[in-house]
Amino acid sequence: MQLTVLVDNNTLIDRYLVGEPGVSYLIEHDGQKILFDTGYSDVFLQNAQTLQIDLTTIDSIVLSHGHNDHTWGLNHLTQHYDRLNFTPERKINLVCHPDALNPKYFDAKSIGINYRFDQNDLFFDKICSKKPYPLTENIIFLGQIPRDNKFEMLTPVGQTVDDNGEITDDYVMDDSALAIKIEEGLVVVTGCFSRGNS
Repeated sequence: MQLTVLVDNNTLIDRYLVGEPGVSYLIEHDGQKILFDTGYSDVFLQNAQTLQIDLTTIDSIVLSHGHNDHTWGLNHLTQHYDRLNFTPERKINLVCHPDALNPKYFDAKSIGINYRFDQNDLFFDKICSKKPYPLTENIIFLGQIPRDNKFEMLTPVGQTVDDNGEITDDYVMDDSALAIKIEEGLVVVTGCFSRGNS
């Protein structure tokens, strides 16, 4: 398994990479290339280009949850594809918890995903699951992670819109992760890790 950090809030000295308060990783395993989160802006694209990583070859995108520092790069990715005149031979699977696509607010400001899916989406096949979803035999999207400990995420992070269209406190039920089986054991890849952090 290979994990390449495309963006986080740190940079390596003398590597000419850019950081931001967001997350994006490229995971390569089981013959798959998975883009895990897309950061806050186009910084993950800039860093991918600096590292000579071709993001037209990814098989799946996994969104850890629906906050802007993990999802706003989607618009930049589709603009990048447009500039390259790239349309995938088959649509890229975009895997997330269904609540990741719901509006999210903090102090009345939108902090949720800003990409709008429609039936004619050229790039992505949306796969929303609250249950574990296998990307391969050895790579599992965990879906909704149960909260088993009293100390886990007791304070909401702003508000969200629930399935009934009501604004409610957001306990980030959509925060998920990938479990990856490798020869040495199990690797868990998370975005913010708000859930299941025991």
